[in-house]
Amino acid sequence: MAQTIKQQKAAYRSTFAELNSLREEVAPLEANLAQTRQRLVDGFNTWFRDKEGVAPPAVGGAGEEDDKEEIFERMNREIIITKDPESMTYFDAKKSMKPKNQGTFMLGDKGRANLNRKLEATQAR
Repeated sequence: MAQTIKQQKAAYRSTFAELNSLREEVAPLEANLAQTRQRLVDGFNTWFRDKEGVAPPAVGGAGEEDDKEEIFERMNREIIITKDPESMTYFDAKKSMKPKNQGTFMLGDKGRANLNRKLEATQAR
């Protein structure tokens, strides 16, 4: 038993060391990718400005800052894409689906009274 644990620890350490070395290899590649993307965007903006005589429209709105929900959504998308790019379609579909029983629940007298009080309180504001 103890021998198996030692073997598993050694295998874990070697795999973890390999992971760290791969991360070190990937970091400069990601930085290079970000620089290349920026050069591509800058090149497009220059081309568009020369061709049309105006700056291209801003992506993501007319200079408005993203609210917290949009930032959170973007971070979640990046995490999902990083972990498993093929699963993004599943998460998009799941998010767009409406629960089957939404809005079709039955209320008793007490539940209906609470719902009416909440509705009146929100309308009174």
